[in-house]
Amino acid sequence: MPANPDPTTLRRLNLFRGMGLPHLAVLNGLMRRHVLPAGGRIVMTDQLDDTVYVIQKGVVRIVREQCDGGELLLALLGPGEVIGALTLGETSTVAHSILALDETQLLWIDRHAFERCIQTMPELSVNLAGVLARRVQFANDRIEALAGVDVRARIVRHLLLLAREYGEPQPGSDCVRIPLRLTQGDLARMVGASRVRVNHTLSELRRHRVVEMCADHHVMVLGMAALEKLC
Repeated sequence: MPANPDPTTLRRLNLFRGMGLPHLAVLNGLMRRHVLPAGGRIVMTDQLDDTVYVIQKGVVRIVREQCDGGELLLALLGPGEVIGALTLGETSTVAHSILALDETQLLWIDRHAFERCIQTMPELSVNLAGVLARRVQFANDRIEALAGVDVRARIVRHLLLLAREYGEPQPGSDCVRIPLRLTQGDLARMVGASRVRVNHTLSELRRHRVVEMCADHHVMVLGMAALEKLC
């Protein structure tokens, strides 16, 4: 069964933006849908490297398991991002996991079929280059956010990055909602700090009316300018 009843819905994703209906129909016919519940995990090993995933809805963490049982956060990816051997490394034998922060809709396609589409669909190859370039820029911004500053500044900088990348401006206000189910543990892993230190910093930001933590673990930035001043 095709991934979507209407192939043109794929155009909502940056990866397929501007593509014509014939190419969209081909891609839609080759892809299948997989729903990953909140907290669900897909382990990507060398045996599964022939599958490419495209995020249609939701946000996932890409993590690598460490020898001590912990997890190293490699990336935080949203709709339109590509996951698989094409982007994680064809020859890697280290297991990576896709971990859904909330219910996530994934489209999957055989890697070789995807590569053939890239070779025959110029718009797809251009869009893919743009998606990957944006990911590299976000990774560079994360590195910069971690450099030479204390934990409080690292947390503030990461909240700003997430608000700029995924934020939803709220009508009639200066508030920006970060639609990611982020726990304090998630933020701690992102900035390389303890959960206790993250809790302390978030409490301080709440007291200053800069951010607000929602019951669904989403963060509401009450003023981007005010948050930027704390970097």
